[in-house]
Amino acid sequence: MMRFVPKDRLQLEAALDLLPDDMLVEVHPSVGISAETVAALRLIDPIPANIVVGIPKQRAPESVVKVDKIAGL
Repeated sequence: MMRFVPKDRLQLEAALDLLPDDMLVEVHPSVGISAETVAALRLIDPIPANIVVGIPKQRAPESVVKVDKIAGL
């Protein structure tokens, strides 16, 4: 899994660009947003500060994007 720290919505959109809209998303409760799919995650604005997005290397049906707070913040 590749980890990415977006600074704004445009960077998040670029990171999610090649992922299918219906790919599932797991958001840690500490992040304070709700998104069940990549399509819903793309619509989040503003992007919370200090988040890390885990993007799967495999685009398999069971792959999941993970969103969490940066450790220690």
